[in-house]
Amino acid sequence: MNSFVLIKVTGKNISLFIRKLLINNITYDKLKKINHKEIYIKISYDNYLKLIKFKTIYKIEVIKLYGKVKYKSIIKKNKSYIISIILSLILLYIMSTT
Repeated sequence: MNSFVLIKVTGKNISLFIRKLLINNITYDKLKKINHKEIYIKISYDNYLKLIKFKTIYKIEVIKLYGKVKYKSIIKKNKSYIISIILSLILLYIMSTT
């Protein structure tokens, strides 16, 4: 199961940004150009981590997560709810067996 990230890149010269992607060997699955200052790119999570390092004049926003990264972020956001549900199930089991 591969993890992908859909990102929105905004900046002055988007064609230069795409050229930087190719120079740094960052592959992408989908590239959708909205206008001359904005594009949507679907890349793997490993390539996203590389992309963050050379972010300079471009604004990069994460739009959507796919795969394992999506589930990790859901668990991270709802950690307290998951722990409370598990504890309540354990307490319910202990109380029902005695």
